[in-house]
Amino acid sequence: MLRVLILALAVFGLFTVIRMLRGFWAERLRQASRSRAPSVPSHKLSRHEALEILGLREGASRDDILRTYRDLMRKLHPDSGGSGYLASKLNQAKDTLLE
Repeated sequence: MLRVLILALAVFGLFTVIRMLRGFWAERLRQASRSRAPSVPSHKLSRHEALEILGLREGASRDDILRTYRDLMRKLHPDSGGSGYLASKLNQAKDTLLE
């Protein structure tokens, strides 16, 4: 009987902790969704704008574009404390130049 009571208390405690954690993470997600960066305008970048964003010159090779993109993305990615807006612009610039 004592074992059953201990098991019941352990299960109840586990469910209580799960409920508390679920509430905690739900609140964190709500806060994160409120502080998101503005979306990137949907206009297509010109080749000149894309080169300017990546800091490259006309005639840059595919390898130069990818190397520069990766270096900048490493610094500016939101997971590294950077901006979602800037990361989106880098993606647009890379896509424009590699078309």
